[in-house]
Amino acid sequence: LAVRSTYGMRFPWIHLIDPSWAMQNAARIFPKDPSQRRLWEASWDAYLNFCNPYDDVLEPLVEHYRTAIERLREPNASERKSANPEAQLAAHLMGYYWRGKLSIDGDDGLIRGFFANAPEKAKAYAVETIGRWLFQIKQAKNRVEPSAQKRLVTLWQWRLNEAR
Repeated sequence: LAVRSTYGMRFPWIHLIDPSWAMQNAARIFPKDPSQRRLWEASWDAYLNFCNPYDDVLEPLVEHYRTAIERLREPNASERKSANPEAQLAAHLMGYYWRGKLSIDGDDGLIRGFFANAPEKAKAYAVETIGRWLFQIKQAKNRVEPSAQKRLVTLWQWRLNEAR
């Protein structure tokens, strides 16, 4: 488990050094087979907790993000951890969304899947995360680029419509 968590924690750097190797071995680092569930959790949770959502690693990890989103449906999923991988998953997805790497209606289905499967606290954390980032930008007296602002407004409108 410790070795797997190290691979997960260092996956972006592994990908940076050798993208081809990382693509070929992502399924070994993050095994989806139910019999290797603890290995997946060790590597995936370490990845979420220690890594930022780097654009270059989205493609090799899309299926693993999808697996994490599907597993949000499991009863007591958030109670089995000392850390909060659901919150980190939310932050990763919002980071990719902010930068236009994911969309609400994207073929990958990650944003819709997250909001369909996540517990209420994780959904709230996703929106709160964007709010914190906007506050930091405002405090630094910077501006949000117009395309990102448009995506964020679209997300908020969609969430409001879903709530209604």
